[in-house]
Amino acid sequence: MSERAKQAESLPLPDPAQMREAFDQFWQQSGTQWDQFLRSPLFLSTMAGFLEQSQQQAARAQQVTGGMMQMMNLPTHEDFQELVQGIEALRQQMAELCRLLERLPPKTGQKTGKTSQAAGQRPAVKRARKRA
Repeated sequence: MSERAKQAESLPLPDPAQMREAFDQFWQQSGTQWDQFLRSPLFLSTMAGFLEQSQQQAARAQQVTGGMMQMMNLPTHEDFQELVQGIEALRQQMAELCRLLERLPPKTGQKTGKTSQAAGQRPAVKRARKRA
């Protein structure tokens, strides 16, 4: 063990109340100065420049990533969103068609129930909805 470590072990622990008082005094003295600095035009303009550069870099990175994905023919988030919207539109259309088919009377000479074409397709639509 080093000499410093030995010395540190031999020192008594500070009183928590004294530590709190020291912290409060430090904060009172430095808090006003920090507040003035953080509100200064120099700091605010520097921070604004930094944030603007960060946004520009993020936009450039997004452009490069989008270009790379397009070159590699990979779908983007927007592509997936477009597919999801198309699937939802198809589901709504299928649900409307099923409602219309349920209202139609059965053809004469054909049995009702699961042997009709509309009834035979309904379970497949229900299964598709359960998977989603």
